[in-house]
Amino acid sequence: MRMLSLAVVIALVGCKKDDPQTETDTDTDTDTDTDTDSDADTDSDADTDSDADTDADTDTDTALGGSCAADDSQEPNDTQAAAIASTGGTGLVVCEASDDFWSIDVPDGNRITIDVTFLTANGDIDVTLRDSTGASLDSGISTSDNEQVEWLNTTGASATVFLEVRMFTTGGENTYDWTSTLTALPPPDCTADAHEEDDDAASAGAATDGTYNVAAGDNDFFTISVADGHRAVVTVESVDEAYGDLEVYLRDGTATELDSDTFGPLYDVSALNDSGAAADFVFSVENAAPAGSFACVPYTVTFTDEDCSLDDQYEPNNDLATATTGVTDGTGLYLNGQDSDYFNVGSVADGETVTIVVSFTNATSDIDIELFDTAGTSLDTSGGVGDTETVEWLNNTGAAQDVVLEVHHWSASFDCTAPYSFTTTIQ
Repeated sequence: MRMLSLAVVIALVGCKKDDPQTETDTDTDTDTDTDTDSDADTDSDADTDSDADTDADTDTDTALGGSCAADDSQEPNDTQAAAIASTGGTGLVVCEASDDFWSIDVPDGNRITIDVTFLTANGDIDVTLRDSTGASLDSGISTSDNEQVEWLNTTGASATVFLEVRMFTTGGENTYDWTSTLTALPPPDCTADAHEEDDDAASAGAATDGTYNVAAGDNDFFTISVADGHRAVVTVESVDEAYGDLEVYLRDGTATELDSDTFGPLYDVSALNDSGAAADFVFSVENAAPAGSFACVPYTVTFTDEDCSLDDQYEPNNDLATATTGVTDGTGLYLNGQDSDYFNVGSVADGETVTIVVSFTNATSDIDIELFDTAGTSLDTSGGVGDTETVEWLNNTGAAQDVVLEVHHWSASFDCTAPYSFTTTIQ
């Protein structure tokens, strides 16, 4: 009978979790709301929910929004509307559940540069600089340490911009510092340069090195006379990229585009004249700055003429059929951008290995090489980015074989005449 009574008591106590009515626990509950949350909140341990419920039951429901496990003292600044005015900070914390927003005033004619520093090993941080509407002005989304964003205020009035700092790493949290720098950029001198009027190909003037400016919505055109077998190289550098973006084009006399570069502040274009006669190329600098930018973009231009007709005494040796024989070590050689050089370096006995090393200056001309048998079958190739290329082949065919070295530019469109040398070892 005693055992039965104890079982009844246990059963009655155990039935308490199944009670569906509103919670009326008897511990100290100082909240003013009626606790009708949808979780099964009838236990008698600690209550950690985010409402004003200080009873001691275990209620782990989550409030809307979120926070970092160890957030900084500047919270809450999780939205652009809650951005805190500042020019920098140290020891700040950002996590996936809690972005940080900061506001900065930028006077007209000033460029703001913001550097956000952190260790990406602790979590990758991305940043965006936004205007008052939330539109992106610049962003930093690399996968390395630190991010930088910049913006030039050409609105005609002071403007407030907003820095958004957020975690890219899912579930991540990291600390960061940030600084901002304002640099006043004086308006450029937009006095018409000596080359004007040159706004189209018909009014283009002869190319000369110098400093020019191109007005917003305008273009500058130049003509370049290029001898046969020569290459025209044009280098343009914006005085300050903040003044605006440029686009640079090189065309032939029929307005066919030969080369272009739209990524500054240093722009390079080039083209070879292989027409068989002298020709005029047309080079243009075009102002791609958006509305509201400075009135003009100052730039410098340098023109270079490269003679690509230089060649060595072994020409013509531009294919397997005309490969130079009897030369195993070559010095003072020239590779023309138009063709390849072929050298039959001799016979490799069965069981022997041939090694050929070609030396050159990669900074001025990228050369690649390939080794063939006399039937044109490739035996080895080398296409690195250093100052030497090496090919090697072990003859295990059962008979002696002649081998042929081919030397060629990685891209004929980017290389003119390039000096090189080579050595051959057979053992």
